[in-house]
Amino acid sequence: MRNVTALMLILWALSACAAAPQEEEILATSSGPKSETLLSRQVVAAQEQSARMEVRISEFEKQLGVLGQLVRRLTQRQSSLEARLERQGRRPKPAAATSRPRPVSRRYFSPKKRARRRPTPKAVFRAPRPPPAVLKRAKRPPRRRARKKLPRTSREAYNVAYRAIRARRREEAILLFRNFLRRFPRNRLAANAQYWLGESYYDLKEFPASLEEFQKVIKRYPKSRKVPDAYYKRGLTYLRIRDHRRAALEFEKLIENFSRHHLTKKARKQLQSLHLAGRRKPR
Repeated sequence: MRNVTALMLILWALSACAAAPQEEEILATSSGPKSETLLSRQVVAAQEQSARMEVRISEFEKQLGVLGQLVRRLTQRQSSLEARLERQGRRPKPAAATSRPRPVSRRYFSPKKRARRRPTPKAVFRAPRPPPAVLKRAKRPPRRRARKKLPRTSREAYNVAYRAIRARRREEAILLFRNFLRRFPRNRLAANAQYWLGESYYDLKEFPASLEEFQKVIKRYPKSRKVPDAYYKRGLTYLRIRDHRRAALEFEKLIENFSRHHLTKKARKQLQSLHLAGRRKPR
């Protein structure tokens, strides 16, 4: 029994010794590729860092070259300025002007020599000088008319245009009212300006233009007080053109829309006269 146990112990020791180198080989094989990957990563990182450092060094070299060029230019300018200053310093200074003028010889102004040199005067016939009223005055250059300043406020512009209408300067009033509407299209006096434009054209017997301006009053400013006046004036202009049908339509619109206005009485009289004139015509 003792021999068997001894053999068993010997076999177990041998098997343990054989297994140990196998485990060491396995550990060596398992740890080998990991160390290689770590080394390769470290090498790659070091290469990247070196590449970055090379790029930065090249950028610094470029900047140094630019700075060197700037320094050269500045030194050249400084040298040129110093040369100019030296040239200006070498130039001679202008002599100071004397306070007293140089004396002039009196021989040119002596009265005796003048009397000797002058010839004796001869008798010359001179025509009588005309009176000062006959003399023609020298023509003065025409003065430039100062440009009229435009009125600043809307009220001033409207008043200027309205004065032109009161003075019966119709063409001037048309220009002024158009200028007013161009500058102040949303002013509370714009409807009045539009109406007076139509009145100006009506007085100048430009009836199509007056009809158009009165129609603008009705369309653009329906809440204005000048709307009934525009209807009535449109009827009168159609009467001047001898378009009685349209004139009657304008008077009827005035009576329907503004029955309490003071112009409705005149519109009714115009309608009555138109109806009577239509009945009198022979069929």
